[in-house]
Amino acid sequence: MAINFWWRDDDAGRDHPNLEKLVELAATVQVPICLAVVPSWLDRQAIAAIGSFRDSTVIQHGWAHRNNAYPGHKKIELGGTASIAAHQRLLLMGRDRLEAAFGDRFRQILAPPWNRIDAHHRRLAADLGYRAISTFSKITFNTINRPICRIDTNIDAIDWHNNKRTKSASELASEAKALRLRGFRTIGLLTHHLEHDETAFGEIKRFIHKTSELVEAQWVTLGDLSEARNDSQSSGSARSQGFI
Repeated sequence: MAINFWWRDDDAGRDHPNLEKLVELAATVQVPICLAVVPSWLDRQAIAAIGSFRDSTVIQHGWAHRNNAYPGHKKIELGGTASIAAHQRLLLMGRDRLEAAFGDRFRQILAPPWNRIDAHHRRLAADLGYRAISTFSKITFNTINRPICRIDTNIDAIDWHNNKRTKSASELASEAKALRLRGFRTIGLLTHHLEHDETAFGEIKRFIHKTSELVEAQWVTLGDLSEARNDSQSSGSARSQGFI
C-alpha cells in the first residue's frame, strides 16, 4: 500500500538566512513544502523567499505567535487568557494578509503556534471557514472530528525534550516506520527552520532521500491532503515490506 509524506515548516514570516536555506533545500530535493506563516511577522523578503519555489504552499500560523497561557501552563496563543472576540478579528486580518501576499498558494488551514488550540478557538476556526487545523500528533493524521477536521504532522525533526537535539535521518525513518506499522497511510514531517543548523538541514535532506527512494512512497502537497480530507488513517496493522 502506498504511503504519502508531507512537509510542514513552522514560524515563517520574517527575513532570515535559514528561510532561504529551507526553500533552497526543498527545491533541491524537489519535495513540496508547506510553510506555516505568522501573519504579523510577514515582510517582503520572506514573501519573495517563499514564492521562489513553485511547490511551496502557505498556511496560517496563528496571528503573532504570542503566548497567552495562564501562569504555570504550557505556551498557547489560541487559548489561555486570549479573547475570542479579539482573535476573531486578528485571525481574519491575518488570513486576509496571507491571501493578499500569496494568492492561490495560501490554504485556509490554521496551524496553532506551539501546536495547541483550545476548544473555543477550534469552534471559532470552524465558524470562520477554515478548512482544517494542523497540529502535531502521533495518534491521528487526518480526521473529521467535529467541528473541524485535522491534518496533523507526526514526526518532528527536533528532540525538544533533549536540549533541542537534531534527530538523525535514521531516527526519523524509524519513527516513520513505527507509524506505518500502526496503519498510517500519510505521515507529516515537522521542521523549524529558525532552530536548524547545517547539520539539521543535512539530516532532513537525508531523510527525504530515504523516503523518496521507496517505490511505495510519495511526497504530496497540503492541497492534495485537504482535498482528500475524508481519508483517515487505516485501521489494523499494516505490512512493512520495503518500508525504510
